[in-house]
Amino acid sequence: MSELLRTTDILARYGGEEFTLIAPGTSLEGAVQLAEKMRGTIGKTRFFLDPPSERQSVTVSMGVALYC
Repeated sequence: MSELLRTTDILARYGGEEFTLIAPGTSLEGAVQLAEKMRGTIGKTRFFLDPPSERQSVTVSMGVALYC
C-alpha cells in the first residue's frame, strides 16, 4: 500500500481489521479515487491467510470522509 501513498499520507491500524488513512490536502474526489485504487490493488493481491494454505484474494470495503 505504501507505493500508492504520498510521504505526507498517514496509514495506521485503527483496531482489529480496521485501518485509517489521513491524506492531508486531498479533495473529496481525490480521496474517492485513492480509496478505489487501494481497493483494486488489495483485490488483485493474493495473501497467505492461514499458512500453509495457498495464497488467497481478499476484499475490502472503504468509506471516505472530508474534514475542512
